[in-house]
This record gives sequence, structure tokens and C-alpha cells, in this order.
Amino acid sequence: MFPIRPCAYPIENHYPSRVLMAVAGVFLVVAESLGTTFAEEKPRFSDEKIVLRTIAGDLILGLYADVAPQHSAQIIRLVEAGIFDSTHFYRLHPNFVLQTSTAQDRLVPLRPEQTALIHPLAAEFSQRKHVRGVLSMARDDGKPDSAETSFSILLGDAPHLDRGYTIFGELLSGWDVVEEFLKVPQTTKYCPSVRLTIQSAWVSRESVESLVSNRSAAIPVQIPTEVQSNFEAQRSLEEPWNANLTPLLGTAVIGLLSVTLLNVVVCLLLWYAPSVRISLSLLLISTLLGYICFVMLAIPVGRREPLIGLGIMLGLVGQFKLMSLFDRVDRPQSSVRQQPG
Repeated sequence: MFPIRPCAYPIENHYPSRVLMAVAGVFLVVAESLGTTFAEEKPRFSDEKIVLRTIAGDLILGLYADVAPQHSAQIIRLVEAGIFDSTHFYRLHPNFVLQTSTAQDRLVPLRPEQTALIHPLAAEFSQRKHVRGVLSMARDDGKPDSAETSFSILLGDAPHLDRGYTIFGELLSGWDVVEEFLKVPQTTKYCPSVRLTIQSAWVSRESVESLVSNRSAAIPVQIPTEVQSNFEAQRSLEEPWNANLTPLLGTAVIGLLSVTLLNVVVCLLLWYAPSVRISLSLLLISTLLGYICFVMLAIPVGRREPLIGLGIMLGLVGQFKLMSLFDRVDRPQSSVRQQPG
């Protein structure tokens, strides 16, 4: 694009220049839109496809031959050498990534000839976007040229990864397998409770249509009974209000309505028939009802939040304090002793 030079005269007084500038602006807009369109076109896939046979079914991966040629070639070499066999997906972050482990985290130890094939790859950053389905190579933080064997399947758009991680392909088929993975409980944050093993991996030069038609449907991941029981028990502790949410809300609504009604009665008594004892009695009952409603809704959360538990205890102490003040309402005041004159 040519640099824009300053005009030697006011451009608004020169009609042809205005026309030329308008035409140039339209040209630039059209050129930019065309460039964006071309940039968003699907890249060319290599003839080789990667098939990952997992415990839930097959994943078919396509490789970008031109976007990341070094990464694509290296992945093919590693798969042909059997390096991905018995690895697993160790990280499952919904709507973000499904990430494989490193080759060192296999069930079967690497042979010396396999270890010799693994080496860091120089980054091949591109204009491709980290959108759902693309394959992105993992690397060490702050080390762009440290990718080796671990990679991620994007489960959602992640623009913050653009131009910082190498995109080398995309998931062509197997989203039903991913859905089965997402049903597996997690023991720690984004760590599946069951090993999502890649039983075997191989390179295929069949067409995508042939691979997809011959691919069997996904199967559920077998979750051990004790794992499922522990997960359900943990979930019941963390979110006990889920099962009884309707009764809790109903009771809380009734309690809040009762508090409101009592406060209205207290206001009427103080206005039409001033009686300190009766008014304070109703106010105390209203306060107790409000506190009970608060405790009913706060106890499930208070198990995990110490500050809420502390608030429940302080509220209980406050209730006892109010009751002690109530007992002293009608107590006669002691006479004031006169000082000798």
C-alpha cells in the first residue's frame, strides 16, 4: 500500500482529488475484505490422516500440510513409530481443550529408538485462529520452540492462544467420542477420574469419507463403581441444595412473608396502641424468623465458605444478646444516690 502524502492545497476545493480518494478508499475496503476471505479459507490437508483409537471410540485427525509442515511431518513420524500408543488425555477442560499427555506418560515405557525420535519443534505460528476443532501443539510457558508430543483438541474458541501456539490440524470426525469423555467425572480440576487412554494410533491414507463410514459409533466410558460413588458423594457434599432446592426456597419465602407481616403489625401497634413490651416481642420473633431463613439458605454454602459459617455463629450470638435485652425492658431502674451536700 502506497504512503499517503500531505496535499499542498485544501483537498475540499479540488473535486477530482476527492473522487480519487473515494475510489481509493473503496478499493482498500474491498481488498481488505477479499484478503480476510482468503485468509479464512480452509487450508489444504495432507494425504495422511491420523486415527486415534480411544476407550470411547475413534478420533480422526486431519493435518495442515502447508500451515505447519514440520509439525505435521513430525506427528506422522511419531504415530508411525507407535509413540502415542497407550498415552491418554490427561486434561479435559469443557469448552476449552482436550489435551493429550506427553509420550513419557505412557502405560508402556518408550523404547530407546522411540525416545530418539522425540525432540523440540520450532514454532510455526500462523494466521489460523484457535477455534473449536483445531489441533494446537502444547509447549512450555515462555518457550515457543519447546513443543514435543502433547497437543490439544480445541473444544471452544480461544482467541488468546492465537499466534502463540502452533495450529497443525483439526478434528475431522469423533465429536461423539468427545461427548462421552465429557460425561466422565473429574477428580481434580479438569482431570478425568478415569484414564482416557489412547489404545493405539495409526496413519491412514484413505479418504475422509471412507474413514468416517467405517468408524464405529462412540461407546460410553466405563466408570468404576467406587469412582462413581465417590463422585456422587462429593457432589452431594458440595451442592446439597440441588436436590432440595424447591422446599428450601418455599420455606424461605414463607419465612420472609411472615417477617414482613410481623413488622407491619408492629408498626400498627406502635401507631395505634403504643405498647413497648408487645412491640418488642413481635420484633424479636420477626428477627428470629429472619435469622432462621438465613441459616436454612446459608448452611449448605457455609460448609465450604468459612466466612459464611462465621456469620452464622455471630448471628446466633446476636440473637441471644437481643433476648437478654428483651428481659430487661420492664426492669425498674435503680434509684440514684444523692451525694451529701
